[in-house]
Amino acid sequence: MPNYVHGSTIRLSQLTGNYDPENKYHFNFTEEWKCMGVDLGASTEHDDATFIFFGDAVVSGIDNRMLADKLFDTDPIAFIEHPQFLAGAGVAANYQSNTNKTVAFFMDGRGRLYVNWSVSGGDWVGPVRISRSGVSFAGAELATAHQVNDDQLDVFFIDRDGRVSVSWTKKGVDNEKWQGPQQIGYNDLARTKPGGCLTAAYQFDPNQLDAFFY
Repeated sequence: MPNYVHGSTIRLSQLTGNYDPENKYHFNFTEEWKCMGVDLGASTEHDDATFIFFGDAVVSGIDNRMLADKLFDTDPIAFIEHPQFLAGAGVAANYQSNTNKTVAFFMDGRGRLYVNWSVSGGDWVGPVRISRSGVSFAGAELATAHQVNDDQLDVFFIDRDGRVSVSWTKKGVDNEKWQGPQQIGYNDLARTKPGGCLTAAYQFDPNQLDAFFY
């Protein structure tokens, strides 16, 4: 029968909650998802990400007893992305005044669009993937602009067919999930270099958003 060897395992850090009980560095703040702790879980890898399937959750800040009981019976799923960072890759950033959120984007080595964000000067969250693999070239250039009139943030890039594409999120729509990417141009519009060059700007007076590329 196998026996535990003292010192053969090391505790790394607390995964859930808002602090580490042993004062180790803590990078998660899961109370915003009403999750203060979880049961043991099993992990697996899929599509270049690690998924952790936890047991029952410990919830907090919920007044509705029936809702809390349902969440106690819920087994959360967490994931860890494995982006392929590239030196010199394109980076774009913008500010969403409606949510006090600063957002930064990049395209990784497998042509996947990622987003990072910070709310009201808090800790940075992400990177989180918001596209499938191969939507553009590795480290492609990006451009982003905020549509003030309808609280929408857009990020533009050139896809592998030379088309201008856009992903967007809008306050109050589908829990601010990222939409797209959606092609907004013909094939081979931009073939100057892989990933193209582009920029974007918002015109306040006519409430118009423009994207430029070559």
